Amino acid sequence: MIGQNHLLIVSLGVITVLGFGYAFADTTDFTTSLTFHDLTSTNDRLIISSTGAVGIGVTPTSVLVDARGPTNAAFRVQADNGIAAISVVGTGGSPQIRLRDQDANKIFDIRLADGVGRLEMFDTIANSVRIAITSTGNVGIGTISPVAKLDVAGDIRLTGNIISPNDICIGACP
Repeated sequence: MIGQNHLLIVSLGVITVLGFGYAFADTTDFTTSLTFHDLTSTNDRLIISSTGAVGIGVTPTSVLVDARGPTNAAFRVQADNGIAAISVVGTGGSPQIRLRDQDANKIFDIRLADGVGRLEMFDTIANSVRIAITSTGNVGIGTISPVAKLDVAGDIRLTGNIISPNDICIGACP
């Protein structure tokens, strides 16, 4: 909807809405893409291709939605209460998915540890890695440097059986 203080210009296949700070245009025949760009720098901000692919800050690729931005770019889906959210954040070279509950008293990041090849579940409130998976497939709970397929720093509670085709060693093992 165009407000009374805005001007709509249509000319040669280009539609421009002035007063909003943005313009949208297809400089050809509206069969290739619909592009929204910044009026001051004419940088493309949003492109919708004829196939329906969307590019935010980038020309759409073979994926349905491709968004790119500055080094600390983020994408967030948030509840109406403004607290519960899922965010995808790129901080430098370490992308992460942030999960935040409705009370904002638990925030976990699933992230790649920068430069070490480790996937982590990080508790941002406690500032601590809770689970780490190394590039060799070792899983650490309470440790970021697991040396076995499962390495737990702390007590383990088991309500079922331990089943092994080999001997089980408790304590110092040969």
